[in-house]
Amino acid sequence: MPRITLSAIAGALLVASAPALQPFLIYDRERIFAGELWRMFTGHWVHLSTRHLILDVCSLAILGWILETRNPFGFRNFILIAPWLISVASLIFAPDMQHYYGLSAVATAAWTSLATQIFFEQKSPWIPLAMFAAAAAKILFELNTATSLFVPFNTPEIRIAVTSHVAGALFGPFFARLPKTPLNQFAPRSSIR
Repeated sequence: MPRITLSAIAGALLVASAPALQPFLIYDRERIFAGELWRMFTGHWVHLSTRHLILDVCSLAILGWILETRNPFGFRNFILIAPWLISVASLIFAPDMQHYYGLSAVATAAWTSLATQIFFEQKSPWIPLAMFAAAAAKILFELNTATSLFVPFNTPEIRIAVTSHVAGALFGPFFARLPKTPLNQFAPRSSIR
């Protein structure tokens, strides 16, 4: 069973079922700079609508299952580190983005991570190149239209967080090269006699 994937999905469903908690969890630039650093991680698990939640959870479920099956240790590190990196990139490169919601940037990172893994395993690069092209096309659509390809938001004050998706796409390949076991697993063990 993909326990890490199921835990990540359960977290999103738990947050969705407790709307009173969401204001304390969302990525909020002002509050992050006031010291509420956990929001850089938890903001990815807050969603704006049921459709937003379902699409993000389904994407992460499929990609997470595949990635976790291939490398449980690496996927655990991915889930623990990728949200932080994406949020740091958003803080630096999107200073006008006050709030961020959703797992879409994490799912984008998972997509490009899987594409990179396949690229290094395959003799033919066409499948991973098509995956990279699909990610690039989605991001270009978002850049050109300022809307989401999959989740339409009906209010003008909510804009697509393209910077976060770009960060996810760029960080994903890094996670594809993580070791499959803890580094200290093969360290010599000291013996006491």
